[in-house]
Amino acid sequence: MIASKRPGDYDEAVKLLKDLEAVAYGAGAIGPFSDRFTNLRARHLRKPTLIQRFDRAGLMPN
Repeated sequence: MIASKRPGDYDEAVKLLKDLEAVAYGAGAIGPFSDRFTNLRARHLRKPTLIQRFDRAGLMPN
């Protein structure tokens, strides 16, 4: 979804990431999730619209 560069797909990706974050937190695996999210964010820093959506959703790197 992130690769498509369509804003609607970005919204859907953020929803899925929030769900994954909640699952990771509940499973006591927030560290590995944070590490992977940090890498994902770094790979897509040139997409300001996506980064803004991450930030608005409260998805922050470690």
